[in-house]
Amino acid sequence: MGELEKLNETLARILVELEKLTAAHGKKSSNDGHDDEKNEPVVNKGELLKGYMQKCGIEVLEYTLFEDINQTLIFSAYNIGYFFCEMDMILKRIKESLKSGNVITINLKDYSQNAITGMCSTFSGMKKLAFLEYYEYKRAPHYILKIKPNPHSKSVAFFNGKWLEYFTAKVVARALREHGYDQNIFVNVKGKMPNGDIFEWDILTLIGGELFSVECKTGDYQRYIEKYVNRAKIMHVPAEHRFLIVAGIDNEAMTGLNDIYDIKVCDTKNFECTFGDALPNIEESCGKQESDNM
Repeated sequence: MGELEKLNETLARILVELEKLTAAHGKKSSNDGHDDEKNEPVVNKGELLKGYMQKCGIEVLEYTLFEDINQTLIFSAYNIGYFFCEMDMILKRIKESLKSGNVITINLKDYSQNAITGMCSTFSGMKKLAFLEYYEYKRAPHYILKIKPNPHSKSVAFFNGKWLEYFTAKVVARALREHGYDQNIFVNVKGKMPNGDIFEWDILTLIGGELFSVECKTGDYQRYIEKYVNRAKIMHVPAEHRFLIVAGIDNEAMTGLNDIYDIKVCDTKNFECTFGDALPNIEESCGKQESDNM
């Protein structure tokens, strides 16, 4: 293993540990000076979601908590989303390789060092999790990346779009932490609608008693956007709390969709800012919750 690969792995491990420490510190800090809170019962996140959805006539069948997802997968997915402009072509080559079984060879000479470092960290982690059968990077003066994806079901799902869900969940988690909210993030929620139909939601999060819905598409969003809006209405999710993130969508299409549909359409570049701007002030939210409970 080369020095760059070793450095990338070390950086990846450090970043994952820093995320854990930051989350733990935020949880501890939120209780500082409030000894009475220590005696309060621990809230079951799943019951919060089920209680909200039940009021909408929806039965929650399945869900995954964000914190239960493998952190290496989350880190890799975040890198893919962060460097999507550089990764888009590579993802397409990976999908082709999943069908053909060929090793992918890519010259990264024209990529920034920051992007190369992010890619190497991502693919190194993917190999450790057996999502890649083969990974090699020859640094300067070669700049040659070679990878071969493992065609098992979890790997196929990840490269075909699961990465975008994990990237988005990570962005939501960062925004909630920065604004001081609890991490009530549910991924891949499956529920039974009032008419008996079974639907899935990519990401739901409860913030101050209000539901936010985020759907993720790597393409072919045209057939689904109206369905997303209608389902959000059934769950009493206001327009400003509905999001559709489409990887690689151009600005013209994004602007047009935002003009026509009652949902905020974003790409991987502007979702974090758009979602953060939609979060209510935590003091206002607490006040609203108190008044709702009176």
